Amino acid sequence: MFTMAKRNIKLYFRDKASVFFSLMAVLVIIVLNIFFLTDSLNEGLGEIPNIKILVGTWLVAGIVAVTTTTTALGALGTMIEDKSRKIYKDFYTSPLKRSSLAGGYIISCMVVSFIMSLIALAAGIGYVVYLGGDIPSTATILETVGIILLAVLANGSFMFFITSLLKTSSAFSTFSTVVGVLIGFLMGIYMPAGNLPDGVQWVVKVFPPTYSASALRTVLMDDILNDTFSGFSAPEGYEIFTRADFEKFMGVNFEFGDCTTNLMTAIIVMACASIVFCGLSVISMSRKNK
Repeated sequence: MFTMAKRNIKLYFRDKASVFFSLMAVLVIIVLNIFFLTDSLNEGLGEIPNIKILVGTWLVAGIVAVTTTTTALGALGTMIEDKSRKIYKDFYTSPLKRSSLAGGYIISCMVVSFIMSLIALAAGIGYVVYLGGDIPSTATILETVGIILLAVLANGSFMFFITSLLKTSSAFSTFSTVVGVLIGFLMGIYMPAGNLPDGVQWVVKVFPPTYSASALRTVLMDDILNDTFSGFSAPEGYEIFTRADFEKFMGVNFEFGDCTTNLMTAIIVMACASIVFCGLSVISMSRKNK
């Protein structure tokens, strides 16, 4: 199983095009925010102190969450390639169990996603510092890395399960394109969740990978939110006037009726998604191909 994982990881990083396209959604988000969204948000929320740093940190958390998803999907291209070229039949004739084969793909997917997400986090922290923010404390960084690990397990297993149902490179390519286009909306990154129509907001709320973005925003934005909203009094008629209002508008937390999600909610959702989709993935990969 670990030999298979090592082989898949090497194949992923050897293919520079695969690495680039797995980051395509991240690059699109960065470009959109640089040229369009950031200025719009800064103007709309301009009365809030430290708004540039707040929006920058919000963006970084979203980018890292997207990276855990898209790079995991990119790493799974190896599995589709093995299917389309019938290489998997060679593995099936070997003593390697089907569950071990699935485990090898899952592990490689998680490792690639974790490495790329840490790189995205490091670059994001550099961006926030450039905006005038502070380097997060050691405790915050460690907590963020823990959230990334859980996000990698949840989002990677979610992508793996869907990919395990695909059989051809064209189907995988189409699915990757759809994910690349929609992931920014589904994670509430192209624009704040509060700006989306009610129906779209519900889609965002029930999309499992959204909670990785929520958890990362909660951890990374905590200190700057404390500094910003302690003693802040919004001007008359200003719609977003408390930290809770801001968090709801920006998709840090979500409301379901009278209930509001928090960090523990996001952790529970990610943990459950990891267990459910890992199990479904192993079952899917362990079936005999007909």
